[in-house]
Amino acid sequence: MISIIMPVLNGKDLVRYAISSVICQDYDDWELVVVDNGSTDGSIEVVKRFTEVDDRISLHVYADRQNMFSAINYGISRAKGEIVGILCHDDMYTPTALSHVSKFFEEDNDLDVVCPRVLVINDYGRKITVERVIRTDLNFKSILFKPPAELARFFRKRLFEVVGPFDDAYKCLAREWLIRASLKPDVKWVSTSHICYIFRRHAGSMSSAFDKDTRLRYLPEYYLMVKRLLASGLLNDEQRRLLKHRWLNDSMAGFSLSLRAGRLRDTLFYFVKGTEINYTWPLKLVKRKLLREV
Repeated sequence: MISIIMPVLNGKDLVRYAISSVICQDYDDWELVVVDNGSTDGSIEVVKRFTEVDDRISLHVYADRQNMFSAINYGISRAKGEIVGILCHDDMYTPTALSHVSKFFEEDNDLDVVCPRVLVINDYGRKITVERVIRTDLNFKSILFKPPAELARFFRKRLFEVVGPFDDAYKCLAREWLIRASLKPDVKWVSTSHICYIFRRHAGSMSSAFDKDTRLRYLPEYYLMVKRLLASGLLNDEQRRLLKHRWLNDSMAGFSLSLRAGRLRDTLFYFVKGTEINYTWPLKLVKRKLLREV
Protein backbone atom coordinates (compact mmCIF):
# COMPACT_ATOMS: atom_id res chain seq x y z
CA MET A 1 0.00 0.00 0.00
CA ILE A 2 1.06 3.57 -0.70
CA SER A 3 0.10 6.08 1.97
CA ILE A 4 -0.33 9.64 0.73
CA ILE A 5 0.04 12.30 3.42
CA MET A 6 -1.70 15.59 2.62
CA PRO A 7 -1.22 18.54 5.00
CA VAL A 8 -3.96 21.15 4.63
CA LEU A 9 -4.18 24.71 5.88
CA ASN A 10 -6.86 26.96 4.38
CA GLY A 11 -6.84 25.26 1.00
CA LYS A 12 -10.58 25.16 0.26
CA ASP A 13 -10.26 26.25 -3.37
CA LEU A 14 -7.49 23.81 -4.39
CA VAL A 15 -7.63 20.79 -2.08
CA ARG A 16 -10.44 19.21 -4.12
CA TYR A 17 -8.11 19.01 -7.13
CA ALA A 18 -5.34 17.45 -5.07
CA ILE A 19 -7.66 14.78 -3.64
CA SER A 20 -9.20 14.10 -7.04
CA SER A 21 -5.72 13.50 -8.49
CA VAL A 22 -5.29 10.66 -5.98
CA ILE A 23 -8.74 9.17 -6.57
CA CYS A 24 -8.14 9.16 -10.35
CA GLN A 25 -4.96 7.07 -10.14
CA ASP A 26 -4.71 3.92 -12.24
CA TYR A 27 -3.47 2.19 -9.06
CA ASP A 28 -5.93 1.21 -6.33
CA ASP A 29 -3.84 0.13 -3.35
CA TRP A 30 -3.53 3.48 -1.62
CA GLU A 31 -4.78 5.45 1.34
CA LEU A 32 -4.99 9.23 1.66
CA VAL A 33 -4.28 10.64 5.10
CA VAL A 34 -5.45 14.25 5.16
CA VAL A 35 -4.17 16.25 8.13
CA ASP A 36 -5.87 19.59 8.64
CA ASN A 37 -3.71 21.96 10.60
CA GLY A 38 -6.17 24.59 11.72
CA SER A 39 -8.11 25.62 8.60
CA THR A 40 -10.78 28.30 9.04
CA ASP A 41 -11.97 28.62 5.43
CA GLY A 42 -14.12 25.52 4.98
CA SER A 43 -11.35 23.14 3.91
CA ILE A 44 -12.50 20.54 6.43
CA GLU A 45 -16.00 20.46 4.96
CA VAL A 46 -14.56 19.92 1.46
CA VAL A 47 -12.42 17.00 2.65
CA LYS A 48 -15.31 15.46 4.59
CA ARG A 49 -17.35 15.19 1.40
CA PHE A 50 -14.61 13.03 -0.10
CA THR A 51 -14.33 10.81 3.01
CA GLU A 52 -18.06 10.06 2.71
CA VAL A 53 -17.67 8.52 -0.76
CA ASP A 54 -14.26 6.82 -0.47
CA ASP A 55 -13.23 4.99 2.70
CA ARG A 56 -9.58 5.05 1.64
CA ILE A 57 -9.56 8.75 2.58
CA SER A 58 -9.30 9.75 6.25
CA LEU A 59 -9.36 13.20 7.84
CA HIS A 60 -7.39 14.09 10.93
CA VAL A 61 -7.71 17.50 12.58
CA TYR A 62 -4.34 18.38 14.07
CA ALA A 63 -4.44 22.03 15.04
CA ASP A 64 -1.93 22.11 17.89
CA ARG A 65 0.46 24.14 15.76
CA GLN A 66 -0.04 25.76 12.38
CA ASN A 67 3.05 24.08 10.98
CA MET A 68 3.07 21.95 7.84
CA PHE A 69 5.85 19.65 9.02
CA SER A 70 4.28 18.80 12.36
CA ALA A 71 1.16 17.86 10.39
CA ILE A 72 3.22 15.72 7.99
CA ASN A 73 4.96 13.95 10.86
CA TYR A 74 1.59 13.22 12.44
CA GLY A 75 0.28 11.89 9.13
CA ILE A 76 3.28 9.60 8.68
CA SER A 77 2.71 8.21 12.18
CA ARG A 78 -0.83 7.27 11.10
CA ALA A 79 0.20 5.78 7.75
CA LYS A 80 -0.51 2.08 7.19
CA GLY A 81 1.40 1.69 3.93
CA GLU A 82 5.01 0.65 3.42
CA ILE A 83 5.50 3.50 0.90
CA VAL A 84 4.84 7.15 1.75
CA GLY A 85 4.14 10.02 -0.61
CA ILE A 86 3.56 13.61 0.49
CA LEU A 87 1.16 15.74 -1.54
CA CYS A 88 0.56 19.39 -0.66
CA HIS A 89 -3.05 20.53 -0.81
CA ASP A 90 -2.36 22.86 -3.75
CA ASP A 91 -0.46 20.31 -5.87
CA MET A 92 -1.48 17.19 -7.80
CA TYR A 93 -0.30 13.78 -8.95
CA THR A 94 -0.31 12.73 -12.58
CA PRO A 95 -2.74 9.81 -13.27
CA THR A 96 -0.01 7.14 -13.48
CA ALA A 97 2.17 8.40 -10.61
CA LEU A 98 1.43 5.68 -8.05
CA SER A 99 1.53 2.76 -10.46
CA HIS A 100 4.85 4.00 -11.80
CA VAL A 101 6.64 4.39 -8.46
CA SER A 102 5.16 1.20 -7.02
CA LYS A 103 7.02 -0.86 -9.65
CA PHE A 104 10.38 0.46 -8.45
CA PHE A 105 9.67 -0.44 -4.84
CA GLU A 106 8.25 -3.86 -5.74
CA GLU A 107 11.31 -4.78 -7.80
CA ASP A 108 13.86 -3.70 -5.17
CA ASN A 109 13.21 -4.26 -1.46
CA ASP A 110 16.35 -2.29 -0.59
CA LEU A 111 15.16 0.85 -2.38
CA ASP A 112 14.39 3.76 -0.04
CA VAL A 113 13.48 6.70 -2.29
CA VAL A 114 12.04 7.20 -5.79
CA CYS A 115 12.70 10.65 -7.26
CA PRO A 116 10.35 11.50 -10.15
CA ARG A 117 10.26 14.49 -12.43
CA VAL A 118 8.00 17.40 -11.50
CA LEU A 119 5.86 19.56 -13.76
CA VAL A 120 5.73 23.17 -12.53
CA ILE A 121 2.60 25.09 -13.50
CA ASN A 122 1.66 28.74 -12.97
CA ASP A 123 -1.93 29.21 -11.85
CA TYR A 124 -3.14 32.76 -12.48
CA GLY A 125 -6.73 31.97 -11.62
CA ARG A 126 -8.29 32.12 -15.06
CA LYS A 127 -5.20 30.87 -16.86
CA ILE A 128 -2.73 28.06 -16.17
CA THR A 129 0.61 27.91 -17.95
CA VAL A 130 3.45 25.40 -17.89
CA GLU A 131 6.68 26.81 -16.49
CA ARG A 132 9.17 23.93 -16.65
CA VAL A 133 9.96 20.34 -15.68
CA ILE A 134 12.25 19.69 -12.70
CA ARG A 135 14.36 16.56 -12.32
CA THR A 136 14.68 15.42 -8.71
CA ASP A 137 17.30 13.29 -7.01
CA LEU A 138 18.88 12.76 -3.60
CA ASN A 139 22.26 14.31 -4.37
CA PHE A 140 23.64 16.72 -1.74
CA LYS A 141 24.68 19.44 -4.18
CA SER A 142 21.49 19.25 -6.23
CA ILE A 143 19.29 19.53 -3.16
CA LEU A 144 21.29 22.50 -1.93
CA PHE A 145 21.36 24.58 -5.11
CA LYS A 146 18.68 23.42 -7.56
CA PRO A 147 14.90 23.76 -7.23
CA PRO A 148 14.35 20.48 -5.38
CA ALA A 149 10.53 20.19 -5.45
CA GLU A 150 11.16 18.96 -1.95
CA LEU A 151 8.08 16.89 -1.18
CA ALA A 152 7.60 15.30 -4.61
CA ARG A 153 9.59 12.17 -3.82
CA PHE A 154 8.25 8.81 -2.59
CA PHE A 155 9.79 7.16 0.47
CA ARG A 156 9.97 3.76 2.10
CA LYS A 157 8.32 4.39 5.48
CA ARG A 158 11.21 2.80 7.36
CA LEU A 159 13.42 5.67 6.15
CA PHE A 160 11.77 8.05 8.61
CA GLU A 161 12.97 5.83 11.44
CA VAL A 162 16.53 6.08 10.13
CA VAL A 163 16.62 9.80 9.27
CA GLY A 164 14.09 10.97 11.85
CA PRO A 165 11.00 13.17 11.40
CA PHE A 166 10.79 16.47 9.55
CA ASP A 167 11.98 19.34 11.73
CA ASP A 168 8.98 21.52 12.58
CA ALA A 169 11.26 24.47 13.33
CA TYR A 170 10.83 25.19 9.61
CA LYS A 171 7.64 26.50 8.01
CA CYS A 172 8.25 25.71 4.35
CA LEU A 173 11.74 24.20 4.02
CA ALA A 174 12.11 20.43 3.67
CA ARG A 175 15.63 20.53 2.21
CA GLU A 176 17.22 19.97 5.60
CA TRP A 177 15.49 16.58 5.93
CA LEU A 178 16.45 15.64 2.38
CA ILE A 179 20.07 16.60 3.05
CA ARG A 180 20.08 14.48 6.20
CA ALA A 181 18.76 11.59 4.14
CA SER A 182 21.39 12.15 1.42
CA LEU A 183 24.16 11.97 4.04
CA LYS A 184 23.13 8.48 5.15
CA PRO A 185 25.53 6.12 3.33
CA ASP A 186 23.09 3.21 3.12
CA VAL A 187 20.11 5.11 1.72
CA LYS A 188 19.34 3.77 -1.75
CA TRP A 189 17.52 6.01 -4.22
CA VAL A 190 16.69 6.16 -7.90
CA SER A 191 15.62 8.92 -10.29
CA THR A 192 12.98 8.37 -12.94
CA SER A 193 12.23 10.47 -16.00
CA HIS A 194 8.49 9.97 -15.48
CA ILE A 195 6.52 13.06 -14.39
CA CYS A 196 4.59 12.08 -11.26
CA TYR A 197 4.05 15.36 -9.42
CA ILE A 198 2.47 18.65 -10.51
CA PHE A 199 3.73 21.62 -8.50
CA ARG A 200 1.36 24.57 -8.60
CA ARG A 201 2.71 28.12 -8.28
CA HIS A 202 -0.05 30.57 -7.35
CA ALA A 203 -0.62 33.88 -5.64
CA GLY A 204 -1.60 32.36 -2.29
CA SER A 205 1.42 30.06 -1.97
CA MET A 206 3.80 30.62 0.93
CA SER A 207 6.91 29.43 -0.92
CA SER A 208 6.09 29.92 -4.60
CA ALA A 209 3.92 32.99 -5.01
CA PHE A 210 4.52 35.42 -7.86
CA ASP A 211 5.50 38.47 -5.79
CA LYS A 212 9.10 39.59 -5.41
CA ASP A 213 9.07 39.02 -1.65
CA THR A 214 8.58 35.25 -1.92
CA ARG A 215 12.30 34.52 -1.75
CA LEU A 216 12.78 36.87 1.19
CA ARG A 217 10.16 34.98 3.20
CA TYR A 218 12.09 31.75 3.31
CA LEU A 219 15.71 32.99 3.32
CA PRO A 220 15.86 33.09 7.17
CA GLU A 221 15.05 29.37 7.15
CA TYR A 222 18.07 28.72 4.95
CA TYR A 223 20.26 30.39 7.55
CA LEU A 224 18.81 28.12 10.23
CA MET A 225 19.41 25.08 8.02
CA VAL A 226 23.00 26.04 7.19
CA LYS A 227 23.88 26.77 10.81
CA ARG A 228 22.51 23.45 12.01
CA LEU A 229 24.21 21.44 9.28
CA LEU A 230 27.55 23.16 9.79
CA ALA A 231 27.34 22.36 13.50
CA SER A 232 26.19 18.77 12.96
CA GLY A 233 29.62 17.25 12.34
CA LEU A 234 28.13 15.20 9.48
CA LEU A 235 29.73 17.08 6.58
CA ASN A 236 33.05 16.70 4.81
CA ASP A 237 35.13 19.71 3.75
CA GLU A 238 33.58 19.96 0.28
CA GLN A 239 30.05 19.83 1.67
CA ARG A 240 30.89 22.53 4.21
CA ARG A 241 32.28 24.70 1.40
CA LEU A 242 29.11 24.27 -0.63
CA LEU A 243 26.94 25.18 2.35
CA LYS A 244 28.92 28.36 2.95
CA HIS A 245 28.64 29.22 -0.73
CA ARG A 246 24.87 28.80 -0.50
CA TRP A 247 24.83 31.05 2.58
CA LEU A 248 26.72 33.76 0.74
CA ASN A 249 24.48 33.51 -2.33
CA ASP A 250 21.39 33.88 -0.14
CA SER A 251 22.91 36.84 1.67
CA MET A 252 23.65 38.66 -1.56
CA ALA A 253 20.17 37.92 -2.92
CA GLY A 254 18.51 39.04 0.30
CA PHE A 255 20.61 42.20 0.42
CA SER A 256 19.73 43.15 -3.17
CA LEU A 257 16.02 42.35 -2.90
CA SER A 258 15.65 44.19 0.42
CA LEU A 259 17.53 47.21 -0.86
CA ARG A 260 15.29 47.48 -3.94
CA ALA A 261 12.21 47.14 -1.73
CA GLY A 262 13.43 49.90 0.57
CA ARG A 263 13.59 47.61 3.60
CA LEU A 264 16.66 49.00 5.29
CA ARG A 265 16.44 46.81 8.38
CA ASP A 266 16.35 43.66 6.23
CA THR A 267 19.14 45.06 4.06
CA LEU A 268 21.35 45.40 7.13
CA PHE A 269 20.35 41.90 8.31
CA TYR A 270 21.51 40.25 5.08
CA PHE A 271 24.63 42.39 4.94
CA VAL A 272 25.66 41.16 8.39
CA LYS A 273 24.78 37.57 7.55
CA GLY A 274 26.97 37.69 4.45
CA THR A 275 29.96 38.97 6.37
CA GLU A 276 29.62 36.07 8.82
CA ILE A 277 30.66 33.71 6.02
CA ASN A 278 32.89 35.96 3.92
CA TYR A 279 33.98 39.32 5.32
CA THR A 280 35.30 40.44 1.90
CA TRP A 281 32.00 40.24 0.00
CA PRO A 282 30.97 43.87 0.81
CA LEU A 283 34.06 45.00 -1.12
CA LYS A 284 32.77 43.13 -4.16
CA LEU A 285 29.46 44.96 -3.89
CA VAL A 286 31.25 48.32 -3.77
CA LYS A 287 33.36 47.41 -6.81
CA ARG A 288 30.26 46.46 -8.79
CA LYS A 289 28.58 49.73 -7.92
CA LEU A 290 31.67 51.76 -8.94
CA LEU A 291 32.00 49.89 -12.23
CA ARG A 292 28.34 50.54 -13.07
CA GLU A 293 28.73 54.24 -12.36
CA VAL A 294 31.84 54.39 -14.57
